[in-house]
Amino acid sequence: MDVSYTCDKLRTAVFSLSHGKRPLREKIGDAFYLSGMTGLGLRPDKFLPGDLLPKFNAIRNAFSRAKPVGKEGKAAATLRLMTDAEADSIAKMIRDLEQSALQMNGQ
Repeated sequence: MDVSYTCDKLRTAVFSLSHGKRPLREKIGDAFYLSGMTGLGLRPDKFLPGDLLPKFNAIRNAFSRAKPVGKEGKAAATLRLMTDAEADSIAKMIRDLEQSALQMNGQ
């Protein structure tokens, strides 16, 4: 299991959260896609120790709450309907997962 890969992906996500003057919803959308949490890049079964899976799954579930309209995906629909408080909560979850992964990797 290569936790350092996970750390790199999550570091990218946290960087996107902390830079720029865009709305937080846009930043967490970028963090979600850039980190590979969509399932296309970060495979939890390959790169996360079992005790981090609940945190990872909570973030992915938070991005799939809304029903898509037209051709948009669940994540896009969720971001469109997300409140500022929900966006803040998800940003904290992403930062927490990154910190946990860094600690497990000895960083």
